[in-house]
Amino acid sequence: MPTIKASRLKAVLDKARNAGQVEEAVTIAGLDLVLTSLTAQTMATIHDELKDVAESAYAVEYQIEHVCRSIVEVDGVSLREATLIEVDPEEPGAKPVKVERHQWLRDYLVSTWSYDMVGVAFRKVLDVIASATQMANAGVQFKVEAESDEEKFRRLLGDLKEAGAELPTDMREAILREEGLLVAASKAELDELRERAKTWSRPEEEEEGTEAAAEAAAEAEEPPPPPVRAPSQITVAAVPVEPPPQRVPLNQTPIRDPVPVAPPDQTVVTANRRPGAPPPDQVHDLSKRSARFAEIEALESEPVVLQAEPKVDESGVRTIVDKPPTAGVNTKYVNPMNRGLNPRTVARR
Repeated sequence: MPTIKASRLKAVLDKARNAGQVEEAVTIAGLDLVLTSLTAQTMATIHDELKDVAESAYAVEYQIEHVCRSIVEVDGVSLREATLIEVDPEEPGAKPVKVERHQWLRDYLVSTWSYDMVGVAFRKVLDVIASATQMANAGVQFKVEAESDEEKFRRLLGDLKEAGAELPTDMREAILREEGLLVAASKAELDELRERAKTWSRPEEEEEGTEAAAEAAAEAEEPPPPPVRAPSQITVAAVPVEPPPQRVPLNQTPIRDPVPVAPPDQTVVTANRRPGAPPPDQVHDLSKRSARFAEIEALESEPVVLQAEPKVDESGVRTIVDKPPTAGVNTKYVNPMNRGLNPRTVARR
């Protein structure tokens, strides 16, 4: 592989070193300062050191870090070539301590400034960074140019028209309504809206008068309906009803003597009165009765066949008959003389 010595590139490196860096002098509260734009490595270091900073203090720490790393000259004393600054310790006999430049500026200079002083210095640092960006962009043409909001809006509208040309009309209108947009109306639709707006602007009294006139004209055109006779139940219901009699208390009602009532006629029995003839279904037929007697006599004349009875076990009968009587007190008997106590439940003494 071909190799190039760094000595041959020294002139190129000297020309390209610190490219894009901008310095600007400023006087804040009577203090002369020179601020410089920050390198990419410095910006990365700032973000890395602020990772563990609390959210409440992040904004102030962000400003302080930018100001401390941007100062390269204080009251005519240049700090550009100084990466470390040697600090003499307060204790006698101790060795000097070397501190990074931005840390020394933070501890011994910026930490003594007011909040407003830090804010003004940070705003000036932003101006220096903007100047460095402008200088870097000078003479450079980009293929994708930065467009303004107006140009972007016009470009997106053109793309929207091209994308929605193939969509159905109802779908396109529905999508626009969802986003709170309307499609351009035609001239006929605008004329109709103007006419409707005129009716909206009229007072309510005119509208009521117009409606009353329309109703009167409709009634004049239609013939009056024929009279209808009221139903009969309505006429009857119109008759006043007598109020019920007033209620009389029971203790004020007069008591009347009972009047004997004669028994009904069917309870009176007349002497020498024969009963009437029985109904036909209760009259006995003598011919049927004689035939029934003949059947009974025929059955009695027939011989009777006796069936043999089974042999009785005499020993089994004797065991039942000769069994001694059962003696003892009935367990279910309750003596009423025990004052209602049940001898089965009372413990025996």
